[in-house]
Amino acid sequence: SKVAQNQPIDLREAVTKAVRRCGAGKPVPTIRVGEEPLPVLADQERLITVFEHLIRNAQDATDADGEIEVSAETANGTIKVSIRDSGDGMSPEFVRERLFRPFDSTKGSQSLGIGAYQARDYVRTLGGRMDVSSVAKHGTTFTIHVPTAD
Repeated sequence: SKVAQNQPIDLREAVTKAVRRCGAGKPVPTIRVGEEPLPVLADQERLITVFEHLIRNAQDATDADGEIEVSAETANGTIKVSIRDSGDGMSPEFVRERLFRPFDSTKGSQSLGIGAYQARDYVRTLGGRMDVSSVAKHGTTFTIHVPTAD
């Protein structure tokens, strides 16, 4: 595994690249990131991977005619990225007991079950946190909060 190379980046670029990489999947995510730079100290490729993982999971959980919206904004020294889908959602028990448990996957042998765990872990190394709000059969929102780089 490579060592993270944190440097100042514009988080808008990482979000945009992740959305672009997931553009062949359905539903195609929409993006709202504004015009102002969103400076963060991070390894850009690892951050793109976090967003990609969450977007692809949203695509897996959402019908092709559903919605996925990725947004980013800044407030009070924190950047907030939200990935919201209109998909299957998750029960509170699943979120609490299984979502971030490594090597536990609902995707069978095609997945190692470490994506959500690794995504949350990397966000934490940036001094941030990842929140999950989900309602079964109504969708999920992952919200990532990371400090801005000044």
